[in-house]
Amino acid sequence: RLVVLFRPKRQPPSVAEVHFVGNKVIPGTALQNAIAGVAIGLVYKEPAFRRLLDYSIRPLYEARGHVRVAFPKIEVAPAPGVKGVAVTVTVDEGPVYKLAGVRIEGSPVDARPFAKIAGFKTGEVFQLPAVEEGREQVMRAVRKAGYMTAKSEWRRSIDDAARTVELTLTIEAGPQFRFGSLEIQGLDIETEPAIRKLWALKPGQPFNAEYPDFFLQRVREDGILDNLGATKSQVRVNEDSLSVDVTLVFQGEKLSLIHI
Repeated sequence: RLVVLFRPKRQPPSVAEVHFVGNKVIPGTALQNAIAGVAIGLVYKEPAFRRLLDYSIRPLYEARGHVRVAFPKIEVAPAPGVKGVAVTVTVDEGPVYKLAGVRIEGSPVDARPFAKIAGFKTGEVFQLPAVEEGREQVMRAVRKAGYMTAKSEWRRSIDDAARTVELTLTIEAGPQFRFGSLEIQGLDIETEPAIRKLWALKPGQPFNAEYPDFFLQRVREDGILDNLGATKSQVRVNEDSLSVDVTLVFQGEKLSLIHI
C-alpha cells in the first residue's frame, strides 16, 4: 500500500516563554512558575496548551474561589534571543464564588457527620483544596468500614447569579471486604503470641484499612517492645473472597517484651 506523507521543512516551534496579562489575584511569577515545568520546551499547539492551563493554572484560581476563571486570548510571537515562541495568556479571573452546600450520595456509612467537615461549610468561599481534603475524609471513613475499592466523583452546579457552587459527591462503594488472616514477621515464638493477642480485628469483621498502621503506632508509643526498629504493614486484597490478609513486619535486634 502506497502512502504519500507531506511534512513541513521545519519542526513546529516550541514554547520558550510564557507570560500572563490581566491577572491581579495571583502574581505573574507564581503563574509562570506553575506552568513552566509542563509547558517550556513543548511544541506549541493551542488546544494542548489550553489543556495545560486547565491542569496547572485553573486549580490555583479555584483554590481562591474563582471557579469561572477563563483564558480568552492567547498570543504567540517569536521569543527574543532564543529558538521558540513567547506565549502571552490573557486571564479573566472572574468573581469569587461561595459554597452553597455539599450533598453525599451513595455513602455506605452514616453521612451525617460529614456535614461538620471544614471544607464543606456552607457560605464559605469555595476552595478546591479544602473541598478535596473533605472528600478524602469521607473516603477514609468509607474505607474504614471495609469498602476497599470505593470510588467517588464530584458534580458541580454553579449559580452565576448568586455566585455559588453546589457540590454533589457520588460514591460507588463497591463490595465490603472483611478481615481474613494475620501474619507476623520478625518476632520470636515468645513475643509473637503476645503481640497477636493485642490485635483487635477478628476474622470476618469489616476490614478497617487504617487499623494495621494504627496498631503498629500504638505498639511503638506504648513501649511494648524493647529494641524496636522499623515496622511496616502489608495488606493483600483478595477480590475473589472479598477478604484482606495483613502482614506485620517488625525489625530490630533482640526484640523482647517490656510489658503488656
